[in-house]
Amino acid sequence: MKLKFTLLSMLLAGWGLASAQDAAPTEFSCVADTWIRQNNETFKNNSDVKVEVRMDALKDDAGVATGEYAIFGALYGFNFNIPAGMKVESATVRLVTERWKGCPINVYGYSNDFVEGSATWGSESDYLDATLAGSPILNFTPAAQRNVALGDDNVGADYRDLEKWTNMLDITDYVKSLSSTATRVNLFLAPSENNTNQNCFYTKDAQDVVNKNDATLTFQAADLVPVLYLTFTEDTDNTKAVRTPSADNFVRSSAAGNNYATNAEMEIYTQAGDPSNTYFVGLMRFDLPAELLSGDYEISEATLRLVTTYCKGDRNMGIYAFGDFVENASWNDVGNDVLDALGKDPVAKFTAAGAGDKALNGGDKIGDDYTTVESWTNIIDLTDYAKSVVEGNSTNLSFAIAKTAVQNNNNAVKFATKETGAKQGVKSSDGSTFEFAAEDVLPQLILVYSKKEAEEQPGDDDDEDLVIEPSDHNTVCKIDEETGTLVITTANQTAATILITVPEGTVAVYYKIEPFTRSSNVLTYDAPAGYTEITPDTNGNYAVKLTTGSEGNLSLKYVDADDNEKDKNYKYYVTYDQTTGVELVESADAQAAAVFTLQGTRVLNPEKGQIYIMVVNGRAAKVVF
Repeated sequence: MKLKFTLLSMLLAGWGLASAQDAAPTEFSCVADTWIRQNNETFKNNSDVKVEVRMDALKDDAGVATGEYAIFGALYGFNFNIPAGMKVESATVRLVTERWKGCPINVYGYSNDFVEGSATWGSESDYLDATLAGSPILNFTPAAQRNVALGDDNVGADYRDLEKWTNMLDITDYVKSLSSTATRVNLFLAPSENNTNQNCFYTKDAQDVVNKNDATLTFQAADLVPVLYLTFTEDTDNTKAVRTPSADNFVRSSAAGNNYATNAEMEIYTQAGDPSNTYFVGLMRFDLPAELLSGDYEISEATLRLVTTYCKGDRNMGIYAFGDFVENASWNDVGNDVLDALGKDPVAKFTAAGAGDKALNGGDKIGDDYTTVESWTNIIDLTDYAKSVVEGNSTNLSFAIAKTAVQNNNNAVKFATKETGAKQGVKSSDGSTFEFAAEDVLPQLILVYSKKEAEEQPGDDDDEDLVIEPSDHNTVCKIDEETGTLVITTANQTAATILITVPEGTVAVYYKIEPFTRSSNVLTYDAPAGYTEITPDTNGNYAVKLTTGSEGNLSLKYVDADDNEKDKNYKYYVTYDQTTGVELVESADAQAAAVFTLQGTRVLNPEKGQIYIMVVNGRAAKVVF
């Protein structure tokens, strides 16, 4: 009877990746593996059952060793997905050794989603140089019987268990360092020493291994192939939103009145012409989540996923900042805006993925290296641009896409739009068909954002603060405990005044009341635009006078004696009772002091060393007891 080794049971028992209390790891298959040679830049081996990792001693024309070495290295790629609302807790790669005769192995994180059938040392040289210039994420000595292959007839009695040949590589820190929107992990394996002896590991093409001396000892291919194991935990710190376009289109200067809003692809290229170039430029808009519009959240990552459907000529693309647009716009409508956008630096650049001079149209024959949707997918970092859009109070993120090169021929690149359906292709190797589902080729903007940290409290730094205090008018003031924002309401009064104590030497003070709910009508402003200057009274006091029904967030700016503008938004507290609003001194001549916490709760027995707000005769001041 053949022995089958169940790796899952080994994982649970031998390596402790899961327990009764922990979530079981999720398996993700290897989607690409190959080995390449530094001294043969066109060499590739992507169909063998194993990869080879070692050094090659270089020799001169006379066959004499030069003392230099070339790397035989291995690339592995794993696709994965993180469930909504979750984050990676641990990450482990299983690699099974085929034979080990050499040295320990360095494992590097690799930044390029290499294409298995076309990756060579030459095509990957830029990424390899950057990788080898850095530090490996781990080093391991392969599990194996030295100088023996797994299927050899002389496998020792102590090496008849697959566990003795299996390497479990902890890459948790590396995977956590990737973008939370990443969908692929790539690794590069290289020898750690100038050792020319073989180190071989199984690939996704592994087959069953039968011991040459004992046919009852069989290792199943499913237990030999590389696997990525991820465990997930709830991500309570971040929100992840996946948006599809609310509008996409392309415009062309050579047909200035046409619109292509319903096209399943946007066509992009720039052709030299006289007196001006001919432009085909894509436009795309994504509406932003309501949380980001509230101003209470901040973006940590923004990633655009764009699928190429045709690629001819130069592949270098630029993404340019662009304002909102009507989806059925033509060049006549937005041409000048497009040219203005292209005249500025792109907010992102990328090289379009996909098979050259081929289209996903069901007719072109596609090489086997391009039969996965990943090989046509572009992942573009738009984090900085998204942050600037949100800070500008825009309700959407819009951009233009154009080629960065001008070409004389009709060399277009096309991308899927929101109108795209399933895409078909034909394998050039055997004529069989393959298909990408519509939901896998739709453009997506993936946003990761979190609640802003609470603003610094007064007294937490040494800067001299403006002080806001209630007047003897019956003004209702409180702090929104979730946002730390000062809220003023005067719904029951004819008018109210907030007195402001300013640092000595202040020459100007401004205020602004902003609506609670931000909308598309809230425009970007450059301070002090949008603010109203406060004119001091005859006693030199500054005050904000609120009319009946005023309600909003009070923001202040002031200019100090050195002409420096200070921004003091959302940083000030007033004394208030959490139930009734502001608690004021009962009369102007009252002598008793009232003591409150910085959050406005009345304190009868202040603690020594703590900061409080004391109200005496209607005036408030921060004190330390």
